[in-house]
Amino acid sequence: MRAVRPGDRVRVIGVPPSVATLPAECRGIFATVVGQTLRVDEVAADSGSLVLNVLANGSQAPDWCQHTIWFEPEFVILVSVLGGRTEPHSV
Repeated sequence: MRAVRPGDRVRVIGVPPSVATLPAECRGIFATVVGQTLRVDEVAADSGSLVLNVLANGSQAPDWCQHTIWFEPEFVILVSVLGGRTEPHSV
């Protein structure tokens, strides 16, 4: 199984425990994206965290605009790869 790359689409399946320490507004954004399928905009080179950009309602942002959130790969399922499809599976 290949690593998730920018442009791939993932389904968020959970919220990292560390989110519990964030302000209420941030926790709300994380909660709204659970179950959503979103585009990975970047993969952090140092940590491997996936960078997702979303609107306040948890839907995909067209670019780096409203909310940028970071997820560890274990909290997503790869749905499709850039330029092709794949079967859903844990990352």
